[in-house]
Amino acid sequence: MQGLNSGSTSQGGYCLATCTEKDGQTYICVVMGAEERGEDVLSYTIANSLIDWAYSSYGYVNVLTDDRLVCEVGVELSEDVDYVTLRPASSLTVFLPLEVDPEKDLTYKHKVIAPKLEAPVEEGQVAGFITVYLDDEPLGSVDLITMNKVERSEFLFAMKRIRDFTTSRPFVITVVTFAVLFIVYIFGTAFYRTKPGRGRRRRR
Repeated sequence: MQGLNSGSTSQGGYCLATCTEKDGQTYICVVMGAEERGEDVLSYTIANSLIDWAYSSYGYVNVLTDDRLVCEVGVELSEDVDYVTLRPASSLTVFLPLEVDPEKDLTYKHKVIAPKLEAPVEEGQVAGFITVYLDDEPLGSVDLITMNKVERSEFLFAMKRIRDFTTSRPFVITVVTFAVLFIVYIFGTAFYRTKPGRGRRRRR
């Protein structure tokens, strides 16, 4: 125990407040209204029982391991692979009742940054996160990272740049403008040629 304060009154009975520590976790125990049984003051007995119960009932539980395979996310611009697997960047340990079964009592929800990643992809690249819940209450979140490296295909990358350029707004506006000017030129030329008096020689 790190500290202890006890006392009694005729109306409040025997009272006790104490603080203890185990495995880096601090416990505070308060007992009020205890009785005296013979030579024993029950506030001390109750406090010891409560502290022993806390030690045996609560502790740090590993709710997520860093080797857990969470999901797969697609990869573009690679000729070798179509997807990469994501895992937690680190384990997650939470102070919980020891009766909690991570496989039965906890819920895991993940979210990826994008539905697909573009190569190159580095090993350990952050691609999302996973959150652990107990009874809909979040216990903590951990980043999701890629498990392997993916090289980029320069050919697919060049084709994407061409596609992006030809579908870009400036390119489309330029093509449409050119088409409109060309149509105006064709109709203008046709109108000029069919105008009365054009193409006839003057009589002397």
